[in-house]
Amino acid sequence: MILKVITTPEGIVFSNYEPNPEFNGRTLKDVSEQLKLTPAKTLIELISRLEKCDCSGSIVATSMTEDDIAKLMKWNYTNICSDGSSSGRHPRGYGAFTKVLRTLSPMEEAIHKMTMLSAENVGILKRGLIKPGYYADLVLFDPKTVSDQATIQEPQKVSTGIRSVWVNGVLLTKGGYPGRVIRRGDN
Repeated sequence: MILKVITTPEGIVFSNYEPNPEFNGRTLKDVSEQLKLTPAKTLIELISRLEKCDCSGSIVATSMTEDDIAKLMKWNYTNICSDGSSSGRHPRGYGAFTKVLRTLSPMEEAIHKMTMLSAENVGILKRGLIKPGYYADLVLFDPKTVSDQATIQEPQKVSTGIRSVWVNGVLLTKGGYPGRVIRRGDN
């Protein structure tokens, strides 16, 4: 059912398959052909192997269409966030926000959805605005060159157009990060 309703065998990419790391970065279609099984049987077999060895596994599934995303972005209450990991194989770990800056118009709306609206919706206090008494989380970028570069094949490829980043009013330098985990209701 997943291979007909959600995505296709070409749309599933193994990002971390512990029992057989050579599958990482490959599609279900490719792995199915190697194993000489149908995509559905391959998926069932690979899930079974995970359960047998109590190993971890994750995929990147490409199931959203650009039209669906464009419609969702027009909704006034849509805020921008990401569950991407900088150590994962999904390009959103390195490119979610710069992709939005590159694609969502007007740019002011994109920035609002990534900052103030997100902070309000999640319940994070004193963030999302440039205002006295608020934490100074700022990004200086070039609107003409800001762009995501990460792909499934190169998920840690760094975005372009970002000049400087400040967290809690401290300019980030290589190897330094003055931030912390923020939870709902935190100051």
